[in-house]
Amino acid sequence: MKRSWIVLLWLLGMLAPMAWLAQFVPGYQSLFDFIFGPPWMHWVSHAALFAVLVFLLLRLLVDGGHRWQRALWVLALALLAIFLQERIQLLYKARAWGGDEWFDAGVDMMGALAGAGVWGLTRISNREP
Repeated sequence: MKRSWIVLLWLLGMLAPMAWLAQFVPGYQSLFDFIFGPPWMHWVSHAALFAVLVFLLLRLLVDGGHRWQRALWVLALALLAIFLQERIQLLYKARAWGGDEWFDAGVDMMGALAGAGVWGLTRISNREP
């Protein structure tokens, strides 16, 4: 039960439009720009968010039989979360989907696959079938 709350809170934090909060919190924009301003940091943070999400979901949902089938469902859920996150960001920016969003979605999916890879490696190192 504790794991499901962690996953839920992680997902809600990911979907929250963090840059949007700058409108309401004094000083937040300068801190946000300092941390996420460099393109590489933006990419690393996107990938890390989805790597952790997929790893947590796999740890929570994939046990017993049909492991790889369930793992594919987790990746499908991650893809849904990727598009949902990008859509939420575009709503507050009031603009259409473009090349930046496709790039971010690709980085997010690479992060999701990395999280699945780490999950797989932990299963192998623990000698789980």
